[in-house]
Amino acid sequence: MFKTRFLVLVAILALSAPRLAFAGNYIDNAASVLKNSGAYVVPGTEGTDSSTVLKLQSVLTDGDKIALVMLPASAEDELGMDINTIAATLSDKLGNKRIIGLSVGNMVLEYAPTLPSGVASDQMRRAKNVSNNNPVTILITYAQNIRDWQKAHPEPQTSPLDPTGEGGMSWAVWISTGFIVLLAVSFLYIFLGGSTEEEEQQKLARRTRFNAHDQINDLLSKIAVQRDDIKDIDLQATITKLCADVEKYFQTCSKDKMADAITFQGYLQGVTSVLSDYIKVQGSKDNYRKPADILQRGKSSIISFADYVRDAVIRGHEADLLDFNINTKILEAQGYRSGQERRSM
Repeated sequence: MFKTRFLVLVAILALSAPRLAFAGNYIDNAASVLKNSGAYVVPGTEGTDSSTVLKLQSVLTDGDKIALVMLPASAEDELGMDINTIAATLSDKLGNKRIIGLSVGNMVLEYAPTLPSGVASDQMRRAKNVSNNNPVTILITYAQNIRDWQKAHPEPQTSPLDPTGEGGMSWAVWISTGFIVLLAVSFLYIFLGGSTEEEEQQKLARRTRFNAHDQINDLLSKIAVQRDDIKDIDLQATITKLCADVEKYFQTCSKDKMADAITFQGYLQGVTSVLSDYIKVQGSKDNYRKPADILQRGKSSIISFADYVRDAVIRGHEADLLDFNINTKILEAQGYRSGQERRSM
């Protein structure tokens, strides 16, 4: 009964979050989510359900740098790109540092600029040969193949003091020296009364009162209090950012605060319920068959929702630049006309 209720709450968060952001660009949404996750699935994508992203995430680890993405068949037409261009564009937004497995409808493609030429395509070919043309199975098998290859081909380790192997003082020594100088300056700044970014983050992490909207302020406070009972440091940081972003959304972006408050009230109630069950499992792991899986599901759902709230804040601020964009175009046009007039004289 408990596990069922927990999974239902996770599913509610996963399904409700896209309402805030899926009107935007699939690639931008995917890049935002993949900053804190290994998998991204657009709800409603053919052959998927609410558990698909968890299935994909279950075969990944933080160190494998794999990103699995599933988009609907309509994505090519909506984005005006073919699957190859979508993969390349997404990789660019991720800094070309991830090993991507991408499906668009029934088409599946690999993109891995960090691997030797031919490795990713060979692992994808092997995955397709044993997966009966099922995109979910293909991506899972591809990720497992890549991880097996990574284990067989570990990255070479170089000496931080002489990475070129040529002897003498290396760039690492110069960087270390500069770091020591910077550290000394930072200590002086702190002792002279300066406020560091770390101190600001600590202040933010201690907040338990918020000024978003009367209808949800108490919920945000409850979530902030629950945060202190979470042992996972990354999840603590995500919860801190989530509360701050919700407050920021209402202070700077919301156009209809009452309607938004009603919407967020339901979402935040789901967050408090998931955190309550998360804390319960965290404190009595022996009572569950797979406590790590349950905790990961809860963490993933909170991270996903926090990413969508952050994206909503960003889109709200970008919308405020409408007048800015219009004015810059007017000024650019005026400059063009002035240049034309000077040339005609």
